[in-house]
Amino acid sequence: MRALSATCPHLGCAVDFDPQAGHFRCPCHTSAFGADGKRISGPAKRDMDPLDCSVEEGKVLVRFERFKQDVAEREKA
Repeated sequence: MRALSATCPHLGCAVDFDPQAGHFRCPCHTSAFGADGKRISGPAKRDMDPLDCSVEEGKVLVRFERFKQDVAEREKA
């Protein structure tokens, strides 16, 4: 299982999945990311940020973290 932050790594806009295109899109500055979170295009300098997740007692638990924006290497904020 994999969870991705819905915060664009470019400038922090909310990223949505576009089912017709089959990938994630940022509506603010046209960054696009594959279904696996890998950067396809746009001004974002890195892939979408992964989040730790697990299933416990039938519930999906996701540990949310914030990361610095507009940098190529993932750094916690």
